[in-house]
Amino acid sequence: MKRTGIVMAAIVCLALSACCRQKEYPGGIEHVVIIGLDGMSSWGLQAARTPCMDSLMQNGAYSFSVRAILPSVSTPNWTAMMAGVGPEGTGAINNSFVNGALAFPYVAMTPGKRFPTIFRIIREQMPDAVMACIHNWPEFTNMYEADLLNVDKDYENDSDVAAQSAACIREKKPNFMFCYFTDPDHTMHGKGHLSPAYLDIIETLDGYVQTIVDAVHEAGIADKTVFMLMSDHGGLFYAHGGNSHEELATPFIFSGKGVKKNYLIRQQMYRYDLAADIAFALGLTTPQQWVGRPARPAYEGFDEPANLWPSADVLPSPAFLTKEINESFTYGGLWIDEPATVNICLRPDTKGDIRYTTGQAEPTPSSPLYTAPFALDKPGRVQAKVFGETGESVAVAAEYRIARTEAGNGLTYKVYHCPEATSMPPFESLKPVARGTCYELGFHTPENRDRMPLNDAIAPYRDHIAVLFEGWLEIDTDGQYDFSLWTTGGSKLYINGELTVNNRSNGHTGNSGQVDLKKGRHPIRIEFFHDDTATGSILIASYEASGMPKRLIPAEKLFLSK
Repeated sequence: MKRTGIVMAAIVCLALSACCRQKEYPGGIEHVVIIGLDGMSSWGLQAARTPCMDSLMQNGAYSFSVRAILPSVSTPNWTAMMAGVGPEGTGAINNSFVNGALAFPYVAMTPGKRFPTIFRIIREQMPDAVMACIHNWPEFTNMYEADLLNVDKDYENDSDVAAQSAACIREKKPNFMFCYFTDPDHTMHGKGHLSPAYLDIIETLDGYVQTIVDAVHEAGIADKTVFMLMSDHGGLFYAHGGNSHEELATPFIFSGKGVKKNYLIRQQMYRYDLAADIAFALGLTTPQQWVGRPARPAYEGFDEPANLWPSADVLPSPAFLTKEINESFTYGGLWIDEPATVNICLRPDTKGDIRYTTGQAEPTPSSPLYTAPFALDKPGRVQAKVFGETGESVAVAAEYRIARTEAGNGLTYKVYHCPEATSMPPFESLKPVARGTCYELGFHTPENRDRMPLNDAIAPYRDHIAVLFEGWLEIDTDGQYDFSLWTTGGSKLYINGELTVNNRSNGHTGNSGQVDLKKGRHPIRIEFFHDDTATGSILIASYEASGMPKRLIPAEKLFLSK
């Protein structure tokens, strides 16, 4: 009897252990399909017409607040998604990093001398698993051990990625499939974040997502598959890499086997959580060196963490809308001989009131309530902030620049084509191909943005372009001023005939220099040279001083004469 009781107790313990074991993972998932959309922001997804992705959310779990890795650029974030840890573990601190080069002391290393990614975890714990990765970025392969995969292919464009991914799913029924698309990111850089073209490409990508979803059903594995759709970063104007809400907040969608329906995930998620999410879905053990945590609440039978921090929410900041996407990576805009229009909006997933100020003070709950667009007759700074029932946002500012032709605002510019030049040319010995008057120190080609006429003068030439700006800068207060130039080519800024900023590189470069200035007008000159303008040229000039935040050199402070 005693022996029988011991045996029965052991059986009960084993049964309970098995039961508990089953609750550790969702169970029944044999296939995970990752759909990665580079550069698709949460706002972009919500603003575009995306019936397929909307359906995945309605029939799944989702979040619009997944945090990107800093810096919010592609290689660190995609590497983090695969490796379950940020740059401190992978060494991927920028887009130039090559995983596996042993230029970084990994905290863990595979036999292939790489940091262990989800591909290695699957191969070791599911030796017979079929894994595939199809992408259209050749460097994507650098982020993992490609020899572990059954299929690793790079194609020319996103439509090929969709078609080949669908074919692979139908033919091979992979246990793990990674599909990577680049068009949202490329369109953002060329046309601007939230531009009509950017939203159009997200809508196009939605069709590609539908192609992949259909392939899973056609392969007969839909009842054992989980889809995970995500992005690496968002964007702001024409770029990303910073820490604004638009750049950091990205979407994540779970849909498929065992996933809750129409469920907004409350657990805070980070980019490096993806590897843990994949392992969790497949019931795999993750290495201690990973820091990613799976979003368990996405699945039936799993609750949100009990230790969610009970503080007020940090709401998404409001956005300033302008006639065109701003070329200078700042809110506001340039207005010539007319009042500026201030237009502010809430983001799609935000509820609250917008409060604003005109000046340096940050908005408070008692600041004026924004209800409709309004006009500014004078140049100025407007700050806005959201106040809601659950919290408040970070304040954002917009600089509205107003130039007046009758006041003499403006600069002269000359554009030169220098086919033989390899560095900054001697301008005085050259004949310009175009000349005229502009109202700001800057441009962004090939798009004609923010009414900058010299964009059209530069656009016909594909290489070896030089530009010379000359005029006068008005200073209101004596003090030390810090000038900055951000350019794609070499550039120089002179104040009072003295070289103040010197960018020698032809790549994306930002340098600064300080100069003491007295109240009054000072001669200003900027020289620019870029030997490869086919993909566009950028020049942005800004300054700051004690008591004055960094800003574009304003149009109202630039003059044609002393």
